[in-house]
Amino acid sequence: MLCLLQEWHQAQGGSAEQREHAEKVFLQETSDDPLLHSYATSVLRCLQNEANQRAARGEDPTLTTLRVQRSEVDMDRNEPG
Repeated sequence: MLCLLQEWHQAQGGSAEQREHAEKVFLQETSDDPLLHSYATSVLRCLQNEANQRAARGEDPTLTTLRVQRSEVDMDRNEPG
């Protein structure tokens, strides 16, 4: 899941095709689970806020990355698919 979120966020600075593909994959992976979709959307909103803050400071917003605790990374690795 975390890789999916990072991919979606990074695609926002890419081509229209990259953004469309990332959006399609995101929706496919989260649409069946309202709680997961809500969580993922919140994480993406936070990523976008951080990117906007970086841009306002004159920094490169594409350097915004997802930082997670070790337990969350372990959970992501145990997900099927």
